[in-house]
Amino acid sequence: MTILCSLLLGALPATPAPDNDLFTLYVADTDTFFANEKDAGLLNAFKMIHARMGELPGEIPDFPQLPPEMVSLVTGLLTGEKSLRIGTTDDPGMPLPVYGQLDIIEGDEAAAQRLAMTLYDLGLMAGVPFGQKGEDGLLPLVGTDPVDVSFGAMGSSVILSAGKSIDHGVDLSTTGLPAGVAPNFLMEMDMGGIMNLLEDFSVMAGEGEDFVNPLAQVGLDQMMIRVASGSDNERSYTVTRMPGHGSWAEGTGMTPRRNLTLADVNIIPQSAMFGMVSTTNFQGTVDYVLEMLEPELAKEGIADPVGMVAALTGFHLEEDLIDHLGDAVGVYTSDATGGGGLLSLVAFMELNNPEGMLGTIERLEEIINGVGASAAQGYVRTRHWQHGGNEYLSLTFPGLPIPAEPTLSVSGNHLFIGMSPGATVGAVESAQQAGGLNDNPRFVGNLPHAIADSQSISFVDSPRMLRHGYGITSLFCSALVNGTRSRFNDSRDAGMIMPTFPELARGAKASVTSTYMDGNDLVTEQWADSSILVNMTSMAGWLTASPAALLLPLAFLGLTVAESEEAPLVYELK
Repeated sequence: MTILCSLLLGALPATPAPDNDLFTLYVADTDTFFANEKDAGLLNAFKMIHARMGELPGEIPDFPQLPPEMVSLVTGLLTGEKSLRIGTTDDPGMPLPVYGQLDIIEGDEAAAQRLAMTLYDLGLMAGVPFGQKGEDGLLPLVGTDPVDVSFGAMGSSVILSAGKSIDHGVDLSTTGLPAGVAPNFLMEMDMGGIMNLLEDFSVMAGEGEDFVNPLAQVGLDQMMIRVASGSDNERSYTVTRMPGHGSWAEGTGMTPRRNLTLADVNIIPQSAMFGMVSTTNFQGTVDYVLEMLEPELAKEGIADPVGMVAALTGFHLEEDLIDHLGDAVGVYTSDATGGGGLLSLVAFMELNNPEGMLGTIERLEEIINGVGASAAQGYVRTRHWQHGGNEYLSLTFPGLPIPAEPTLSVSGNHLFIGMSPGATVGAVESAQQAGGLNDNPRFVGNLPHAIADSQSISFVDSPRMLRHGYGITSLFCSALVNGTRSRFNDSRDAGMIMPTFPELARGAKASVTSTYMDGNDLVTEQWADSSILVNMTSMAGWLTASPAALLLPLAFLGLTVAESEEAPLVYELK
């Protein structure tokens, strides 16, 4: 904290803002994150880590020799309840009107006094220069001018303050979490205020002309974010709020023209493993992006980028695409489109002019085939075909064993794009049938907000992935429990961490997220299973059930190598 404030030395504007928290962070005791009884063994194992750390100096050469009480203290500080606040103040007695305070929250005043004394003794051993205790009961640190840094017990907390001490804690009463759910994590960030403060420092340092505020460039100079999460024995809850987002979206022209409907949600099949659907304003978004790019494009002499691309390719972004789109767009994986793995991925867009979109697809087909015949020597070609009375268009690579065949189709008032012909056919057939995602009880039972009031909804069917990830998560649990066991103390044993599969799967909840407007604020609520092991196992299941996901890091590595000068050309078309 001292280093941070020292770096910020300098003069602020003559009229500083009133006391204002720019950044607030609250983290509850680690135990509160293990509210689900399925995680009891996992919690026991974590509590044994500090004891194991105390044994390592005697087993590993050159391992730092730390006193046992030091290991226990550090572990307690990391896992205990704490808060951090950084902000600006109008206190005339402060040479630098910026403050910061770290609170280590103990159970009572006596516990806080004991911890403060322990830290004080350790500080003396380390040569920390403490001054005389002040009227507020805090010990100043000597040599931190012009920033006052103090340390000590205040109420039931041990604090380290810079600039000024704050005698009140973080407000935990207005989190937006369901009634009766206490927050275990809270963060509030005034992004606009932070950027404005940095700009003020840059100006005072004579570097104002070089400072670029990216938020101001896109109209988000008043941006704030508030995140709160908590859990009970069944669910975890996360609420993210962006105050004033409605005014910004309206000012940019990107406000969605409507909310979601049941029909939008039911385009996603009931068998979906993952799904997301949102309403958006395509034209407003394009207009906003072009407006942001206009200054840079003007430097290149480009007045009409959309028209220029249309003249070169014959494809007009607005007339051939945007004008045909509706309001809803989504993406999902499902059994119906290929078993639910990554390769069953399908994207869909609502159309307000299906006939116009068909005309656009025909023009794109001509462009692709023309380029494929000349530049790609016929190795790239489109294929028109029919199935079940519907027209489909696939991108093919004749003669090359390329494991991809992207396919699209217009059905009803939607455009479907799949990773394979089977995925797209499955998407079209599912959309033509009655029902959809809203018939999935795991979706309906965990939906945090009404569909008709939401702008976006996402769904992850965590329970269905448990069987795929159970084995690998069990291995992790075995590694953890073995790592915390002692060769010298048989009683230090967390035992069986991982519940049996039936126990783990019993009552497991899906993850469902809703985004909606609350007045002028954009709010995102997520309900998920409260068990850490359930969520870990589900994520492991995604990786093991979708081998293609494991190939993504390798693909990235391959691209990186290919861009290097030493990369060999392993295959060349003749």
